[in-house]
Amino acid sequence: MATSDEPRLEDQHGSERQSRQSNNDQRRLDLDQKIRQEILRLGDEGTPEELRDFYNKHVEEYYELSELHQYSIGCRALIESLAEVVPDRSLRILDIGAGTGYAGKELRRLGYDNIDALDPAEGLLDIAKSQNIYQKYFLSYIFPDKKTIIEDDSYDAACMAGAVVKGHITMDCLPELMRITKKGGVIIFNIGEHYLKPNLFFKFMIWKNAFRRL
Repeated sequence: MATSDEPRLEDQHGSERQSRQSNNDQRRLDLDQKIRQEILRLGDEGTPEELRDFYNKHVEEYYELSELHQYSIGCRALIESLAEVVPDRSLRILDIGAGTGYAGKELRRLGYDNIDALDPAEGLLDIAKSQNIYQKYFLSYIFPDKKTIIEDDSYDAACMAGAVVKGHITMDCLPELMRITKKGGVIIFNIGEHYLKPNLFFKFMIWKNAFRRL
């Protein structure tokens, strides 16, 4: 026979679970803010090597944060937008700034399998490799004044999920992006609202207008 203490015990356990979940959510939010601030600082003040080393040093934390709701929503929306303009699932796609492969998993979910990854952080790409998401992996930056090893007109589409930000992919990289993308191909990207500082908005609009002319 149930006693009057049992419902209170269940309530206590439920409250403890909610408290642990709340503490865990807050920890992840604090970590997200800390890492985001450091990425922005290195984008402003650091070198490409320092930024790469930061990602490699914080692989596990970055992978955990890439699964957060706000990142996954933006990434999924980007890939679904790509699917609207690239309906042929057999076309060749390059995921630039691929990181741990979240965008690649979204591409796979929608039926794309001819996809490659490019990222300068070996630790992040190692996680993507462990999940067999991509066919080829390029350990490289996209530089504005230096060609990658990728040949001209290699890809039908290039996507950049959260990679268009200072210190990562900038508007100066547009010629290289156009070089590796086929004529008539698609270059698609998103930008986190937290990165759209007033001084970056004008540069974003230049990108937007430039892509319209492709």
